[in-house]
Amino acid sequence: MKARILLSGVVVVFLAILITGCNKSVNGPDNSLSQTDRDVISQLISSDPLFTSDNSLLDDQGAGASLAKDETAIIPHAWGRKIISASRDVTYDQVNDTTVVANATTTMIGTLYIRARYAGQTTDSLVTKPFT
Repeated sequence: MKARILLSGVVVVFLAILITGCNKSVNGPDNSLSQTDRDVISQLISSDPLFTSDNSLLDDQGAGASLAKDETAIIPHAWGRKIISASRDVTYDQVNDTTVVANATTTMIGTLYIRARYAGQTTDSLVTKPFT
């Protein structure tokens, strides 16, 4: 009988300790994005052809002399782009403890070249236009 009361007491104390250990955490899960996570995501973006091929796909290696601005209508024959510089900015938005949305914005600076003939002319001219 005493063993039964002692066993019941031990069970009650154990349950009391177990229940008090189940309080809600005031801190919650750690939703901050660590620098290591940012580095890994940046490395994935930098090595993915989807994000790294823009420069080479858009750079037509166009070259030539600039022309002054003119508002005369042109008849285009060919065109190309020359990418001068490109930079990438990545922002991170942590949705929850397992999901991060990375928004990669690539800014390219270059020149658009158009080989065209002005209305009334018989030879082609090169028209250039800077772009960002």
